[in-house]
Amino acid sequence: MAGVVEGMPLVVGLVALRLVPMTFVPVWGGPLAPWPARAALAVLGAIALAAVQPPEVVAAAPTLPAGALVAIALKELAVGAVLALIVAVPFVAADLAGRWIGGAIGVDGEEAAGPTGPTTAGGALLGLLAVVVFFAIDGHLVVAAALAGSYDALPLYGGLDRAAATRHVVGAVAQLFAAGVALAAPVLVAAALVDVALGIVAARAGRGAGPGVAAGLGALRGAAVVAMVAACLWVLATALADGGREALRTLDGALAALAPR
Repeated sequence: MAGVVEGMPLVVGLVALRLVPMTFVPVWGGPLAPWPARAALAVLGAIALAAVQPPEVVAAAPTLPAGALVAIALKELAVGAVLALIVAVPFVAADLAGRWIGGAIGVDGEEAAGPTGPTTAGGALLGLLAVVVFFAIDGHLVVAAALAGSYDALPLYGGLDRAAATRHVVGAVAQLFAAGVALAAPVLVAAALVDVALGIVAARAGRGAGPGVAAGLGALRGAAVVAMVAACLWVLATALADGGREALRTLDGALAALAPR
């Protein structure tokens, strides 16, 4: 019993390191949440996860040499970073797509604070939509359950398959850009069609049409862009939901894949 009491602070600290990278993901508040709130969530989560660790694991913590504790700490950070990157894919992809869409329709001039960090107005809008959709599909509950169950697949004193971790990092980055392109493509194509149509109208109006025609075409483009984005919102929301579910499936598979063989 004395060993458990003595080892609990060490175990809480080690477990917290697996949760720290998740504080950068919108599921855990992300950059929009103040640091004290994110730290409090990480500490509370660490206490809850440490409390369900096997007693022998907790009792063994004080007996471990300093080198072993450092190795375990680095491993916990690495596991947390891989899991956080997988969960962050749909949010960062949404931000990237929002930047591209904003650039295509001409509304990306102002900087804004988005769920994944500083971004443009388009990135913030699509990023917030991704957060809403992720919570709507209960993604936050799945992530919490995955973190709670991650110690079954990857025990505190267990190892880490570095090759599998590298594959998941590379795969997550590749998926991020692919998802961003897939999200932005419908709106970008629609914006290009609007520009082509307006270009044809402007050409037919003639070069000497004057500033009035140019202003009218600009207003027409603005109205067309608003209608286009509104029409694509459902498509974007559906795509974000699919991306969130894919990230959750990848997260579930990663837990088993990261365990050393």
